[in-house]
Amino acid sequence: MLRQVELPPAVAKRARHVVSEDDRVEQYVDAAKRGDVQRMGQLFVDSHRSLQHDYEVSCEELDFLVDQAVAIDGVFGARMTGGGFGGCTVNMMRPDAVDRFRAQIVPVYEERFHATPQIYPVRPSAGAGEVG
Repeated sequence: MLRQVELPPAVAKRARHVVSEDDRVEQYVDAAKRGDVQRMGQLFVDSHRSLQHDYEVSCEELDFLVDQAVAIDGVFGARMTGGGFGGCTVNMMRPDAVDRFRAQIVPVYEERFHATPQIYPVRPSAGAGEVG
């Protein structure tokens, strides 16, 4: 028989992030198989919000970048990546939105934080595979 245990609030929030992130990964895979970039983008944002509020590893700069990014035409979603507390965001967007993204993000970030964000346009690859 399983015994139900009450978790301390902070531990419960961390556990909620882990469980919900696992579910988001499954949903993301399904959305990717369907080519549903709108859903994929929303899952990016949902992941960021969970990292922000449940795991509490985001910071003001990253939250600002995500909020600004998702308001730009052609951006499907954004989330922090890496360890948080500074770091980077990954932004899903149409290829034709890259220049608009740069033109809109850079000045608002500079105005708010007095620093110039670095932007590295990348394209996803097929990923890792088996050798041999």
